[in-house]
Amino acid sequence: MKGMMLVLLLIIALAALLYGCFKETDELIEMNNVVVGITLPLTGNYAAYGLPLKNGAVLAQEEINLMGGINGRKLELAFMDNQGDAKTVVSDVNYLIEIRNVSVILNAFEYLTLASMSIVEDKHMPMIAFTTHRLNKTSAVFTFRDSWDTGGVGESFGLAANKIGCERIVIFGIDDPSYDYLVAGVKKRVKCPVIYEDKFSLGQTDFRTNLLRIRQVDADVLIIYSYAPDVSRILRQMSELRMTSYKLIVFEGTDPLVLENKDILKATKAVTDQSLSLTADHAEFTEKYHAEFGEYPKPESLYIYEDMLLVADIMRNCDSISLTRECIQKGLLPYFDDDHNKYRELPLLRYGDVWEEFSVR
Repeated sequence: MKGMMLVLLLIIALAALLYGCFKETDELIEMNNVVVGITLPLTGNYAAYGLPLKNGAVLAQEEINLMGGINGRKLELAFMDNQGDAKTVVSDVNYLIEIRNVSVILNAFEYLTLASMSIVEDKHMPMIAFTTHRLNKTSAVFTFRDSWDTGGVGESFGLAANKIGCERIVIFGIDDPSYDYLVAGVKKRVKCPVIYEDKFSLGQTDFRTNLLRIRQVDADVLIIYSYAPDVSRILRQMSELRMTSYKLIVFEGTDPLVLENKDILKATKAVTDQSLSLTADHAEFTEKYHAEFGEYPKPESLYIYEDMLLVADIMRNCDSISLTRECIQKGLLPYFDDDHNKYRELPLLRYGDVWEEFSVR
């Protein structure tokens, strides 16, 4: 009996030793991973924007690791859910730099990018932001931007206003710096006057006071600029106020929330940008994404996917000794303009019974 107990104790001791070895090996492998930090709104009001970005990054990660990772090292993604909160994103970025020792950070949204820029610049941490906020080289050394551009969308909206025969324009949008870029873009291209501008605060849900002010203005074209939930509420409240005689140009019109207002979109023959879906030029990526996640990608899904592949190539050219933040930053420079911006153009659509391509050229 004592002999059996001794054998059993030896087996348990050996199992514990082996477990410790395997655990130590797993931890060593994890420590040797190349880690990319990603902070996005994965829950909360803006999760509908953050999750497609996450999916695009995961798709790229799978491909990179199938190709051998980064010179034999596995690529790991460290996701942080900032819930769209600026204070949380600051905490996320500090954690990713100081605790996770990431090689690069990916971020999104204008106000979240601005909240974290000073940190990454001070720490010399490369960051790619998927935001419409234009960067400039005086403030962005380690920060890079990849997105369509609000000013460019504004120019397209101005050309659209010309095409539909504008006489007087009102612009109504969310109060942030990107609104000013949009307005400047509209004014750069439009041939009729912008006679009134109105803004609302982030988080505002009742727009009737603003809309009643707008109704007092003698205008034929109304441009609405904000995120899809806001645009949807504005259209619904416009219908309640019977403000359906405008020629509408709206942002994010292809979003399902906005499409809940089909009657007013059809009545106004609304124009929108194609910021929420990809064109036929990206069919292969769209099919791959749909097969993996059971839904269709947004343009930002493609942007983060392509930038992940780009970053992986840059890292492969930085050997294990020179895989530094400075090496990655220098590798990114040729792919962005002098102010660290990469511009993506968005096609326009017009609503009949469905959204259809609309050329303003």
